[in-house]
Amino acid sequence: MPHKSFTTCLGISVNGKRICTAGLEDGIVTAEVNTTEAGAAPVSGVIAVLHVHGSSTETGLDELLSWGMHELTVGDSVEIKIISTDEFDEPTLREPRTGG
Repeated sequence: MPHKSFTTCLGISVNGKRICTAGLEDGIVTAEVNTTEAGAAPVSGVIAVLHVHGSSTETGLDELLSWGMHELTVGDSVEIKIISTDEFDEPTLREPRTGG
């Protein structure tokens, strides 16, 4: 969906499959990969998680945002591409920030 202006976004894909284009007109977007507990034998084969998230005040509220968490296994390839576009995906989750 086109937005008001071009913004810097993160184009995320796993194993060549597009996951999302995460962007905000006013806020911060982060993509991170976290491994599971060291030494643990994963039952499902999941050894890491890709989390795309951010924070914004563009709605007038201080919000935490998410474009989802994606399970990764040995051999998976994660691509994070820096792009400038006016078309990016809305977060799949928005919730007010609580606490200090």
